Amino acid sequence: MSSVWDAVHIVAREVCPSDSFRLSNLSIAAAAKHAAATNRKSRWDGSTAERVVRELALTPLPDYSTDAVLWARLAERALEASHLGASAEGMHSWAAAYQRASTTQKSLGAYATHNSFASALARITLNTLPASGTYRIVDPSVGAGNLLLAALELRGRTATDADRKKLVLSLHGMELDPRARELCCLLIWLAGASVGVTLKQVAKNIVLGNALTHDWWAKQDLFEVLLMNPPWESLRHQVDADEEHADERAATLNRLSNPETGHPDLPALFTAQGSGDRNLFKAFVELAPHLLGDGGRLGALLPAAFASDAGLTDLRKRYFSQFEIARWTSYENRAGYFPIDGRYKFGLLAATRSRKGTRQLSVRGFAVEPDEVDAPHIALQRSDINLIGRKYHIIPELSQRRELELLRVVLGNGTPLFESGSLGNVTYRREIDLSLAKDQFRPVSGLKLHACGDGTFLDAKGHLLVPLLEGRSVGAFDCSQKSWVSGSGRTAAWRENGNDSVGTCKPQYVTAPSVASPPRIAICDVTAATNTRTVIATWVPETWRCGNTAPVLEFESYLAAFAGLGILNSLVFDWVARRLTSGLHLNKFILEGFVWPKLGSSEIELVALCAWSICIAHPRSGLTKEQTTTVPWAHESKGRSAKPKSAKHAAATIEHVVSRALGLSASQLEAIFDPDPSDRRGFWRYFAANAEAEGIAKSALAIALKGEEQRVG
Repeated sequence: MSSVWDAVHIVAREVCPSDSFRLSNLSIAAAAKHAAATNRKSRWDGSTAERVVRELALTPLPDYSTDAVLWARLAERALEASHLGASAEGMHSWAAAYQRASTTQKSLGAYATHNSFASALARITLNTLPASGTYRIVDPSVGAGNLLLAALELRGRTATDADRKKLVLSLHGMELDPRARELCCLLIWLAGASVGVTLKQVAKNIVLGNALTHDWWAKQDLFEVLLMNPPWESLRHQVDADEEHADERAATLNRLSNPETGHPDLPALFTAQGSGDRNLFKAFVELAPHLLGDGGRLGALLPAAFASDAGLTDLRKRYFSQFEIARWTSYENRAGYFPIDGRYKFGLLAATRSRKGTRQLSVRGFAVEPDEVDAPHIALQRSDINLIGRKYHIIPELSQRRELELLRVVLGNGTPLFESGSLGNVTYRREIDLSLAKDQFRPVSGLKLHACGDGTFLDAKGHLLVPLLEGRSVGAFDCSQKSWVSGSGRTAAWRENGNDSVGTCKPQYVTAPSVASPPRIAICDVTAATNTRTVIATWVPETWRCGNTAPVLEFESYLAAFAGLGILNSLVFDWVARRLTSGLHLNKFILEGFVWPKLGSSEIELVALCAWSICIAHPRSGLTKEQTTTVPWAHESKGRSAKPKSAKHAAATIEHVVSRALGLSASQLEAIFDPDPSDRRGFWRYFAANAEAEGIAKSALAIALKGEEQRVG
């Protein structure tokens, strides 16, 4: 149906090039008014359309053509599109068409809420309220009004004319963009015109202004319901002084930098914006509780960062204390409901303002379709948030009840990565920033380098240079998974190294060698919970250095480092990591949620031996020749005479030891290895990509079952 709006817009551009968006909306609204009032029996021509458009415009239109022929064409196209104003579906389609075409909305990070999501959000927010009664509903970033229209549609289905009029007049909103605000007024007016609502009455409630700088509390009026899909725009970028809304942007930044009192019973407004990127949605999230009275309902469509980013910790803490959060349903944009990357995540939040705070909430992760908001959710206690979300109060993405049960076991039996445990102290470090420290490394293109056969190089002057290890080159037990071919940055071309030795591999950058470094394990920072694997770790040769996309974990001993390497590359560890990783990076605050198994000294030696056994079977383990013949920790323990195991048996042994130390039973281990392809974070991709992986999992499970049988016997 949006194509009919586009047809109107084509003619509107000829009539009023400087504001064709407004003229398109006004023309359709004028035609819809005519069609509803006269059933299309009275005269409708260009002059009539022009007159009604002028009457409906909330502010005068800029200069436009008075060419009668053009207006006649516009009137004809508008009448063809007038049905958009006669139904909720048509209005949603109309709003979406406008926002899709409007560059203003895109520049503000304002994405139209698809009518299916608008309806879902209205439903989970309003359905807990008594059917009788009228509630003051507000959308502080109202846009074209999709959320208010969804609320009107939901609550007005069985309402009498009198109640419907009250409902329409209970809708409030604020919008910074005058075009979007005018369209919102027109749509709500058309929805209520049949019960006597005037455009002037609607315009009084839908205010043109900046919700973040507006004094909402001058009249001390709070709302019973707040619905919002706030703009997802970063404020870190500079704007030109003559850019549209530049003054409002400056005013917003000033307001965020100077917190003031909002709701008198709450902390000063904009004091919980946290660290990291300044984004408009964070400001709206903090504003929301200040606009609601006790018992007021909140329904919000938010970026998934709300539930998981470290920079929003303070906001989450406040929401847990200021709201009784009912549910958080997180989505992937795989179905393309928003015109952005299909991997982008967002969520629907439903909550009630409460002085008691949140005692439990329900979650569902990796949803795709709007109606999944009604599907079964997993109930979490606050103790679960404390265990899984730690000090960051992260809300986990869970799809099955058994995930919660397994996380309770594992996290309750492990030691956080950066707390001293059986592996000693482990330190996280980013060695060279590829963006900020370019003076510390050189691209290999243009350099005359002689390969030394161990992965290092000599330059033309005979100076030793070592590879700068990047995340894309990190493989499991593999310090050079890929070789650089050409290009740079995201457009660089790389090739898989297959069975090539490390001496034949080519990095993108080289640097001066490291000196006196402790035993290090590098991980690939760029990842996702739905990748083939999430945590990928490799031994780092002593002299090599790592870029920020390959942060390192430093260990106190070789024994601990090799045990850590085996654990990090295990499926059991990765299963947990995949439930705690929500973004595209393994930042330190994400790693803080992972746990080491509590191992005895003999178990540490066994896991380290198994990891070493896998390394020496790999062509690019990064070990020196001496380290492949004698365990690197020989001087630290009695392991000098240890003999390597087969790589397959070693991998299965690691899985068994790790799972047992984390308190997992054989049946729980079987659940972790479940190859069900419906699980977005399952290992079915890994099993399909690695012919040996599923066999290793089965061997580990067989060892676990045999161990349980022996203990029972």
